[in-house]
Amino acid sequence: MDILDKMAQRGGEPSGARQSKRTDYQLHYAMYLYLDEYLKDENSDFRVILDFDDDISLIKNNKVSFYQVKTSDILATLSDILLSGTHSDYLVNLYKHIQELDAKDIEQLYLVSNVKFSVSGKLLKEVALKDFSEKPRTAILDKIKERFKVPDIDTSFLAITSCITSDLPLDSFTTHIKGKVQDVIDAKAKDSKYGQGSLYDCLKTYFDKQNNFDDFSKVKNGKTLSNFKGIDTDFLQRIIRAMKSKAYENIDANYKKMLEDSGTLIPSQIRQAAISFANVQRRFLIKDDETLRLYKRAQTIMESHKKVVSNKFEFLEQIRTSTKLFSSKDVYETRAIIFVAYEVYSKGDII
Repeated sequence: MDILDKMAQRGGEPSGARQSKRTDYQLHYAMYLYLDEYLKDENSDFRVILDFDDDISLIKNNKVSFYQVKTSDILATLSDILLSGTHSDYLVNLYKHIQELDAKDIEQLYLVSNVKFSVSGKLLKEVALKDFSEKPRTAILDKIKERFKVPDIDTSFLAITSCITSDLPLDSFTTHIKGKVQDVIDAKAKDSKYGQGSLYDCLKTYFDKQNNFDDFSKVKNGKTLSNFKGIDTDFLQRIIRAMKSKAYENIDANYKKMLEDSGTLIPSQIRQAAISFANVQRRFLIKDDETLRLYKRAQTIMESHKKVVSNKFEFLEQIRTSTKLFSSKDVYETRAIIFVAYEVYSKGDII
C-alpha cells in the first residue's frame, strides 16, 4: 500500500494549537524543506503534508519523515528534552508513528528547534537519540514504555530519531525563506517578469490554505490527503512554467493601456483595477480552481464571438455581462480574469 494511503487510514488531527507566531514559523519551515528538496532535484517525486497528525511530513520515494517543530527563546539542554514535561513529550509523541505505521515506511523522526542543543556544555545543531548516553536514553525509553504500555521499544526508533536545529532564525525566518525563493528564481526562472515577491506570495498563500484545512472527514485515502493537505513537486513546476510563459510578458502594460483607452474609467478606478489585476495574476500562477473555472468560461464565450469590436474594453465588458457566472462576481476581479483569458487565448497559449 502507498505510504499516503497508510497515513490517510490512520486519520489525522491538528498537531497542536494554532498560535500565530509558532504556526507561522512552522509553516515557513515546511516551505524551507520543500524548497530545499526542489533545489536538490526538481524532478524528484516528493511532497510535504502539513499539520496532519504531526507538524510536517515529508514524503519521498514512498517513505515518510515526520517533523515536530518547536520554538524557544533559550537554549534547549539535553535535560530539558528528557526531563521537562513538554520537551520529553515531544520525543515520546514521535514514537506513535512507529506504532501506527510500519517502521520500514519511516525515513526519519525529527524534533526541530530554532535554537541549538546544549549537551555536556557543547552547543550542537543535531543530536541523535542513539547517541544519547545510557542514562538519558534509558529515561526517554522508559517514558515511552509507560505512555504506550509496551514492554519493549522497537529498536528502529533509536536509529531514526534525532533532535535538529532549524536554519531559520526566529526573528527573521521570512527574510531567510525569501532568499531561498530567490535561489529558485535564479536557477529556474531568471528571465521571468515575476520576481521573488510574486513567487513567495504564491507559495505562502497555498501553504496557508493547505495548512489550515481541518475537515479531516474528507480525507478518505492518499489522493484526498494529498489534495487537501499536501504540496507536491508539480505545484512549483507549474508556477515556474507560468512565470516563464510569453503570455504574461507584457500583460501589465497591455491591461493598463486598455483601461486608459476605455474612455469610461477614472484614475482611481484604474488604480483599483491594477491592484486586482496583480492579485489575479498570482492566482493564475497558483492555478486555484475558482480562477481557472472562470478563465475557461471566458474562453468558451470568446469562441462564440466571431470578431472583436473596435474597443477591446467594450468587447471584454460584453463577455463579463453575458453570463450570470460573471455578473455576481467582483467587477475588477472578473475584468482581470477575462483579460488574462483574452491575452492567452489570442496568442494560442494554454494556461
